[in-house]
Amino acid sequence: MNGVTNSVLRVVEHLRDRGHEVLVVAPGLTGPLEYRGAPVVRIPAVDLPVVNSLPIGLPTRTVLTALTAFRPDVVHLASPFVVGARGLAAARRLRVPAVAVYQTDIAGFATAYGLRLGARAAWRWVRRLHSKADRTLAPSTHSVEALRAQGIPRVHSWGRGVDVDRFSPVHADPELRARLAPHGELLVGFVGRLAPEKEVDRLLVLAG
Repeated sequence: MNGVTNSVLRVVEHLRDRGHEVLVVAPGLTGPLEYRGAPVVRIPAVDLPVVNSLPIGLPTRTVLTALTAFRPDVVHLASPFVVGARGLAAARRLRVPAVAVYQTDIAGFATAYGLRLGARAAWRWVRRLHSKADRTLAPSTHSVEALRAQGIPRVHSWGRGVDVDRFSPVHADPELRARLAPHGELLVGFVGRLAPEKEVDRLLVLAG
């Protein structure tokens, strides 16, 4: 499960727990057709040649058909790209607001894999989509500044919360820490894919 999927699931859970009706349109023809009482509409998708963990939904009228039948009050574009463009077009046609969430750095992917021209094309696409959204939400100060530097309006910060029960100091293991850092060294953990765009090598700076 990638970060975008995890974020979408948390949003669905939050909305359903508060009694809201939710419809999910997701790339990929396999997978669950329902989550927490929210129906999931599946559309065809392809994997990027160099990043097969990032399925790209194909443009299809299913998005407009599903949203027209659902009659939403707002359209949440979880990771605007191809499907996001369809969702944005549907929101405009239905005359409801669209909120775009910037949580997939397509330009960064392209740069990390040496596709400079692809990065410029990706930024053009990002500007085109997000500039038409009623609001763009970005997960960090860095991403907010990057989007604003590209001339994208109405960008706001949407920080990520932490489960303070699961990730609490009460779960600390002094014996493990003493074994890993016997002289009180700084411990840094990384959880995620080991891929170029993650720039994990930058953590080496912390080692001095």
